[in-house]
Parts: sequence; structure tokens; C-alpha cells
Amino acid sequence: MARSTQYTLPLSRFIVCALYPEAKQRRIPFTRLVNNLIEAGLEDSAGPKEALVQEAMRLGEGVKEYQTR
Repeated sequence: MARSTQYTLPLSRFIVCALYPEAKQRRIPFTRLVNNLIEAGLEDSAGPKEALVQEAMRLGEGVKEYQTR
């Protein structure tokens, strides 16, 4: 099986046990609940803005193929 090139954060058993019923109650996948909660917690920080810039650079958005300085 191929290994992922992205880091997967291990969650504590306590966190999983606390969030799993919440995901079931909301009828959404566990991972979506976790992503939503983390995004809400980071809303006012610089991290998401930096991540968007990095993702845009990775996808080549706004970057010309050949650039000069």
C-alpha cells in the first residue's frame, strides 16, 4: 500500500470518544466534524491565510511559468 506524503495527526482516545457521538448526532463524517471544529478554532489566526497562500503556490495559481526577478 502506498504511504501518504502528508502528516496524519493522531488524536487521543479521549478526543475520539468525545467527538464520535457528536458526529453521529449531526449525521456527518467524523473527519468533517474535526475539520470544521479546527477551522473554527483557527478562524482569527494567521495559519489559514498562510495555508491558502501555500496551496495556491502549489497549484500554480497566479504564478507564471517563467519568472524573472
